[in-house]
Formats: sequence, C-alpha cells, structure tokens
Amino acid sequence: MGTSSNFFVVFLTIVVLVTTAFATYLPRPTYQNQFVLKESKKTQKPYKTHYFPQLLDHFTFTPESSKVFYQKYLVNDTYWEKKPPIFVYTGKFVYTSNEGNIELFADNTGFMFDIAPKFRAPLVFYGKSLPFGKNSYKSAKTLGYLNSQQALADFAVPIRSLKQNLSSEESPVVFDEITPWSGFYDAVSQDFKEASLNCYEVIKGSEAELEAMSAQKGILAALSRIFKSCKVLQSADSARDWLWIAFVYTAMVNYPIKANFMMPLPTYSVEELIRAFAAAILYYNYTGSEKSFHIENGTEDHGSDCRGWQACTEMVMPMTCSNKSMFTPSPFDYKGVSE
Repeated sequence: MGTSSNFFVVFLTIVVLVTTAFATYLPRPTYQNQFVLKESKKTQKPYKTHYFPQLLDHFTFTPESSKVFYQKYLVNDTYWEKKPPIFVYTGKFVYTSNEGNIELFADNTGFMFDIAPKFRAPLVFYGKSLPFGKNSYKSAKTLGYLNSQQALADFAVPIRSLKQNLSSEESPVVFDEITPWSGFYDAVSQDFKEASLNCYEVIKGSEAELEAMSAQKGILAALSRIFKSCKVLQSADSARDWLWIAFVYTAMVNYPIKANFMMPLPTYSVEELIRAFAAAILYYNYTGSEKSFHIENGTEDHGSDCRGWQACTEMVMPMTCSNKSMFTPSPFDYKGVSE
C-alpha cells in the first residue's frame, strides 16, 4: 500500500431521493408553498468560493464541445494538514452539482464539519453551475448535456486537479454502498417510531382514513379549511401529498441544530412535530408568517428544475415502501414509471 493508504478522497453523495416523476413513492406536486429561502448575508460556516474552468462536453469533438463554463465549488481548509483525507460533497445533478444553492447545502451538512477536525481534512462542496446561464433549461439541445456521464467527468476533472495541487495524486476514490429500494422510507419511518410509537401508528393509519373520507360530500371544502389552503382543493390526494412531504422532509432535516435547509425548522424537528402534533403547521409555518398555503400549483424554491429531465431520461430511482414504513406499502412499478 505504501504511503497511498494515508490518502483518501471520500465522495459524500447526499442523495435526496425525490423526483417529480414518482408521485407514488414521494408525492411531489409542482408547488412547494411560498416560502422563499433567503441567503444569509453572513455565512454560517467558513469556506472560500472558487471556480474551475470546465469543458462543456468531455466526450465529443464538435466546435461547441470546447466551450468553457465555470464550475463553482467551496473549500474549507480550517483543519487542513499534510496527507489528510479529502471530503468531497458532490451532490447528484450535473447543472447544479446538487439541487440548488450550494451555500445552503454546505451550511446544513454538519456531518462533514463534525468529522473534519478528527481527520484533519479539507472539505470541498461543488455548487450550482449553469453552462448556458439562464438558458440552461431552455431546450433539449442545452439539456442534452445533463446526463450522468458528463456529471462524473465534471467531478473527476477538478478532483484530479485538486489532488495534484495537494500533492496527493494516489488518493483512491471511495463510494458508499447503494441503499435498498425501501431504505429511504424505512429510515424516515424509523425517525418517527423512535420519537413516538403512538405517533408512528397514527401516521401509518392516516392515509387509509383520508382515503375513506375522500368519498364524502363536501370533503374537499372541509380539507381546504382544515389545512388553510389558499384555494379550494381539487383532490383529496393533494392533502395527502402535502402531509407526506411534511413528514418526509421533517425527518430529512431532523438535525440537532436549527435548520433552514428545506424550510425554517427547529432543532430535532421530528420531536417538535410530534409535540405539536401538527406536522404541516410545523413544517410549512414554523415561523408563523403564513396565513394560508398554496397546496396545489405552488412554486418550487430549491433549484431542482433538472429533476424531471433526469428522471425521464436516465435517472430512474426504484423506491418502495415496505411493511416497516409508516406509509402505505407499495412496490416499484417500472412500467408505470416509464409510461
């Protein structure tokens, strides 16, 4: 092994397993209510912003392939020493190198900052970089560069350059294991089960209860009042999806610190949600600033414009709900997704 055993480059690919294409597995209407995530003028965690001159196309030799765009990345070298591991947060989308504002992701990725002192490691976050600026999502011609092959090359090239600059060319690249299809929802459910078994059971039975109510006369108007919808709901499924998203995202940011990652939320948000027993209110309106909610046909503020394209072209993610989940068990239907 020689001295190479002292070098590690770890890809911490934080996969947010949600796509607009899989409503069966994670309901995701084209709204995200009207919370707008505002960037803090003062960075919560120290890092420097850099830009790497990146080729548009790594695999063809057309005149346009040599176009250069500047790939954004953040570096924190607070604990940097010689021959450390290098922790690289890659995200999972080409155009964004994650779902959106990379500063927001860096500020809410505590694990890397927690382990950096122990390993004396520098931290690298790759951020939002649009090759064609505001026109990057304009047509199939520009979106054609949005694929996994280009994404891997977009990460490999600057990482090789970084390793050379750090005199650590022999560093191996280590990937974590792929999670089982039901892993995401099992983990979400386990968060609630550990916090309150009773709450877990109530949520587990709520979808069937809502389904039974949906046939009642006037139920949409009643649900609109209960959930303070800005407009009368057109489907009971919208209320189900809205609640599902609140449960899932609250578990995703169940941090020991306050977070503004998906929405402004308190510390240990799952426990707070259970204490309030008002999932939607806590998740969508923790600050108390909202009087009503755009449950249907709202906006998406997390920079995930490219999810739909990738889900339809190549990034099919088989996600299921097992019997361990507090959500209704569901298999993966490849035919249904492809249609």
